[in-house]
Amino acid sequence: MNVLNTKAGPALVYVAAGGAAIYFAWRVVNKIFPKVAEALNPTSDQNLAYRGVNAAGAAVTGDAAFSLGGFLFDVFHEPYDPNRPAAGKAQAELTNTLPVDPKSRPQFLK
Repeated sequence: MNVLNTKAGPALVYVAAGGAAIYFAWRVVNKIFPKVAEALNPTSDQNLAYRGVNAAGAAVTGDAAFSLGGFLFDVFHEPYDPNRPAAGKAQAELTNTLPVDPKSRPQFLK
């Protein structure tokens, strides 16, 4: 292989070896220490950061079901009112697209 004879060759070997080492280390940790692997998994809702932030938020707010995502949603959105009609153009489009006569419904809706 001519690539290994260039200046980039050793770098490619180091990157491949490092990637393989990380992959196999993760597999070993996941197999031997599944709780540790779960605590470090960034996509898990049981990882240390997720549990820590939510526990601290629950302690501060007194809400046992506190979650940071729910808190941020509540801060940046107004409360939901199911009785409030849709606003502006969206409401007009909604009422204009509803069929008045059942015979005027599209064929796939019959």
